[in-house]
Amino acid sequence: MSFKNSGHLILGIIISSAIFIILHFNTDIKAIIFFTTICFVFSFVQLKTNSIANVITLHFLANLIIILESHITVK
Repeated sequence: MSFKNSGHLILGIIISSAIFIILHFNTDIKAIIFFTTICFVFSFVQLKTNSIANVITLHFLANLIIILESHITVK
Protein backbone atom coordinates (compact mmCIF):
# COMPACT_ATOMS: atom_id res chain seq x y z
CA MET A 1 0.00 0.00 0.00
CA SER A 2 1.42 3.34 -0.98
CA PHE A 3 1.32 6.49 1.14
CA LYS A 4 -0.98 8.16 -1.41
CA ASN A 5 -3.53 5.34 -1.08
CA SER A 6 -3.51 5.25 2.70
CA GLY A 7 -5.42 7.29 5.24
CA HIS A 8 -2.12 8.92 6.18
CA LEU A 9 -2.29 11.17 3.13
CA ILE A 10 -5.52 12.82 4.28
CA LEU A 11 -4.17 13.13 7.82
CA GLY A 12 -0.97 14.71 6.49
CA ILE A 13 -2.94 17.23 4.45
CA ILE A 14 -5.12 18.12 7.45
CA ILE A 15 -2.13 18.50 9.80
CA SER A 16 -0.08 20.56 7.35
CA SER A 17 -3.13 22.75 6.62
CA ALA A 18 -3.69 23.33 10.34
CA ILE A 19 -0.04 24.30 10.81
CA PHE A 20 -0.22 26.65 7.83
CA ILE A 21 -3.33 28.36 9.25
CA ILE A 22 -1.84 28.63 12.75
CA LEU A 23 1.37 30.16 11.37
CA HIS A 24 -0.66 32.86 9.65
CA PHE A 25 -2.13 33.96 13.02
CA ASN A 26 -5.61 34.74 11.79
CA THR A 27 -8.87 34.07 13.60
CA ASP A 28 -11.20 35.69 11.06
CA ILE A 29 -13.54 33.02 9.69
CA LYS A 30 -13.17 34.31 6.10
CA ALA A 31 -9.38 34.06 6.40
CA ILE A 32 -9.60 30.56 7.87
CA ILE A 33 -11.81 29.45 4.96
CA PHE A 34 -9.41 31.10 2.48
CA PHE A 35 -6.33 29.47 4.05
CA THR A 36 -8.04 26.08 4.26
CA THR A 37 -8.99 26.28 0.58
CA ILE A 38 -5.51 27.37 -0.45
CA CYS A 39 -3.99 24.53 1.58
CA PHE A 40 -6.08 21.97 -0.26
CA VAL A 41 -5.19 23.57 -3.61
CA PHE A 42 -1.49 23.49 -2.70
CA SER A 43 -1.81 19.84 -1.63
CA PHE A 44 -3.59 18.92 -4.86
CA VAL A 45 -0.94 20.67 -6.98
CA GLN A 46 1.84 18.91 -5.04
CA LEU A 47 0.20 15.51 -5.52
CA LYS A 48 -0.48 16.03 -9.23
CA THR A 49 2.87 17.57 -10.21
CA ASN A 50 5.12 16.01 -7.56
CA SER A 51 6.96 19.34 -7.45
CA ILE A 52 7.34 21.61 -4.46
CA ALA A 53 8.52 24.37 -6.83
CA ASN A 54 4.97 24.68 -8.21
CA VAL A 55 3.56 25.06 -4.71
CA ILE A 56 6.20 27.66 -3.81
CA THR A 57 5.33 29.59 -6.97
CA LEU A 58 1.61 29.49 -6.14
CA HIS A 59 2.32 30.65 -2.58
CA PHE A 60 4.41 33.54 -3.94
CA LEU A 61 1.64 34.53 -6.36
CA ALA A 62 -1.01 34.36 -3.62
CA ASN A 63 1.12 36.61 -1.40
CA LEU A 64 1.73 39.00 -4.30
CA ILE A 65 -2.00 39.28 -5.02
CA ILE A 66 -2.74 40.00 -1.36
CA ILE A 67 0.00 42.65 -1.19
CA LEU A 68 -1.12 44.31 -4.42
CA GLU A 69 -4.75 44.26 -3.31
CA SER A 70 -3.89 45.87 0.02
CA HIS A 71 -2.01 48.68 -1.78
CA ILE A 72 -4.69 49.23 -4.44
CA THR A 73 -7.69 49.12 -2.11
CA VAL A 74 -8.61 52.57 -0.85
CA LYS A 75 -8.94 52.57 2.91
